[in-house]
Amino acid sequence: MDNAVSAVTGRSDARATINAKLSDEDLCQIFMTLALLDIPSLERPQGWFLQVNSVCRRWRYVALGYAELWAISAGSFPSKVMTNLTIERARRSALRFDGHFEDHAGPGYVLTHYQQSLLEKYGDRLRSVVHDDYQDWSVLLYRLGTLPRLEMARIWDDSDSNAWDGDVVIHAPRLQGLYMNNVLIPFSAPSLRSLRVDFNQSNQSVPPDEPADDPEYQPIPTMFPTRKLIGFLQHSPLLEKLVLTGMGQLPAFNLPPVEDLSVALPRLQSLDFSEAFTAMEDLLNRLQFPPETQMSIWHTGPQDNDTNSVFSFDEDQA
Repeated sequence: MDNAVSAVTGRSDARATINAKLSDEDLCQIFMTLALLDIPSLERPQGWFLQVNSVCRRWRYVALGYAELWAISAGSFPSKVMTNLTIERARRSALRFDGHFEDHAGPGYVLTHYQQSLLEKYGDRLRSVVHDDYQDWSVLLYRLGTLPRLEMARIWDDSDSNAWDGDVVIHAPRLQGLYMNNVLIPFSAPSLRSLRVDFNQSNQSVPPDEPADDPEYQPIPTMFPTRKLIGFLQHSPLLEKLVLTGMGQLPAFNLPPVEDLSVALPRLQSLDFSEAFTAMEDLLNRLQFPPETQMSIWHTGPQDNDTNSVFSFDEDQA
């Protein structure tokens, strides 16, 4: 497919042999590949759009009618004009708000402020949300309450620890891949397959003008959120992959016995921790998973630190 894309986009002549042999369905596959390979960034804010739009009239015509092409890029163009254009051309398709790439020492893929302002408006059409930068998500997600078409999310949260009420869940019936940084959002995700949570272990950091070994500013270990995690997992019985990093060292106080606070994960295939911690033994006693489940502990950090690998996002799922 990559060779075909290069061959076709390298010729501007619409009557080129390879172009003449391509069906509209073939072109749609090429467009989709381009959209996934040439994601807009600060360096290339128009991304794949220029390649598709500049070859010939037929390409422009086919692309214009291919709603899914625009839907997967709804939140990828930094421009407000392009964002509005992609949503309009996506018609009623489910929308991916996956951000543009911050290639100037940025955090990864981020949404613009304008795109963030659209999340509530299009909440019932969101297929995925990616924003690799900290912000308070609690108000927005509680207002939405339900995300009926959401399949993947990557969320960094800096809201207050009391902002999330574990008894009030965010319903996401189709959610399959979820990454959360610094938060355990109470999603009810019965279809969830992959979950990764990266959590800060300490509630005290060293100021930049203080020595790192100053005892006054040593990290204060936090308690492992056993109740919240078990409560979350009880909504996700189909989970296959679970990754936990920096989730707190100390076991929670006054935990009920295992028989009163546990969860069955019959499909779990892999269970990964960033390091051993005091609460691990208690947690493992509360997780019921098959004996063939692979478990690993990263003593020097995860070998695969790419949070994208947490998800399996099938483009054929609409």
